[in-house]
Amino acid sequence: MPSARQAALAVLALSALLVAGAVAVGLSWGTDSVRRGGIPDRVSDAPVNASAISVEFTRTDNSTMLRYNSHDAVVFDDSADAYHLLVHNSNRRRILLRSVEPELPTNASGWEPVELTVNGRNPGGSIDTAVEVNGTYYAYQDGQVYTSTTLAAEKWTHRSDSPPGQDHGVYYDTATGRFHLFYEAGDREDHSGLAIGHATSPNGVTDWTVRPPVYNTSGRYKVGDFEVVEQDGVYFMFGDYTTDHPQYSVSVWANDDLYTNFTRVDTVMAPSGNDSATLDGYGIQDADVVRVGSDGRYVMFAHGHTGETGPRYLHTFTGRIRVGERALASNDTTSAPNGTDDASGTDQPHDARRPGTRIDGGPGDRPA
Repeated sequence: MPSARQAALAVLALSALLVAGAVAVGLSWGTDSVRRGGIPDRVSDAPVNASAISVEFTRTDNSTMLRYNSHDAVVFDDSADAYHLLVHNSNRRRILLRSVEPELPTNASGWEPVELTVNGRNPGGSIDTAVEVNGTYYAYQDGQVYTSTTLAAEKWTHRSDSPPGQDHGVYYDTATGRFHLFYEAGDREDHSGLAIGHATSPNGVTDWTVRPPVYNTSGRYKVGDFEVVEQDGVYFMFGDYTTDHPQYSVSVWANDDLYTNFTRVDTVMAPSGNDSATLDGYGIQDADVVRVGSDGRYVMFAHGHTGETGPRYLHTFTGRIRVGERALASNDTTSAPNGTDDASGTDQPHDARRPGTRIDGGPGDRPA
C-alpha cells in the first residue's frame, strides 16, 4: 500500500498531466482559448511591418473648427443623414452638435447646436471616450461608465465604477462582442501614462479583465487619450505623445490584433509652432478619428493648445490610412522593438491590478 507521501505525489503528477492536457487542447475561458496573461491562442505575436503602412493627416483650409475653449470631442455617426458631436467647454457644459448635411463637416458652419448638456456625477468632467453599440451609448469618464439610448443628458445612467485607469479609449469588436478599453497605465507623469493599459469586458460595464499593456514607453515619453480604428485588417491606435505636458503631438500605433504589443508608426499631427494663425502652436491632443470612406479616408478631431495654460480650440484634420501587402507579414528588424518607443525601451509598467485579473461587479445601475 503506498504511503501518504507517495499518494500525494501521485495526485500532484496527475494534476500536472491534466493541466498540460488542457493547454494542449486549448481549454477555453470565455469564448477564447487562453494563454499567458489571458491572451487568446488565436492571436499572433508577429509585429506589423510599419514600413508597409502609411498614415498621413493634413490641416484643413480652416482647421480651427470651434473658436472657444473646449476639450474632449467625441463624434458619433448615428444615421445616414447626420453626425453628432459632443464637446466639453470651459463653462462646465457639454455641448451637443448635429451636422447640417449628411457628410461629416470639418468646419463650424457644418454644425448646428442641439442643446447644452451636463453628463455624469461630476458636471465639470468631460467624457474621455464613447461608443454606440446596438442602440445604446456607452460613455467612459475617469473610471466611470454611463449608458443611454439617447445623447440627451438627462437620459444618461451611471452604471459602474469598475473600469481600470483613466483617459480611456474604447473599441467594440463586432466579431466577438467584446469591449476593449485602452487607458493610461504605469506610473503617471504630467497627466499622462508610461504605458498603454488594456482591459476587456463582455458588456462594456462590468466584468473587466485587465490584460498585459500593449505598449511600454522608455520612460522619456508619456502617452494618453486613445482612439482605435480598423483598416484592412490592421488596428490603428491614435493617442497623445509627449515629453512635457501640455506640449502634445498625436502619434499612431499599429497591430493586427488588440491583445499584443502595438508598434509605434509615426507622429501624424504635431503643433504648428510659430504659426499663430492655426491656434495649435503649443500642442495637439485628444484625437477622435472618424472614417469617411471605404478607401481609408478619415477626419481627425483634436484640440490644439495655444500656450501652456491654453486656451484649447477644436481642430479638424483630413487624412488617409494605407495598408501595404506586406504589412501583416513583418520580419523587419530595423525599427524599434515592438511595444517601445526606442531601442532602449525596456520599462515595465507598475499596475496594482495584475494582467489576467478579473474585476467583477460595480455598484449597478443608478441615476447620474
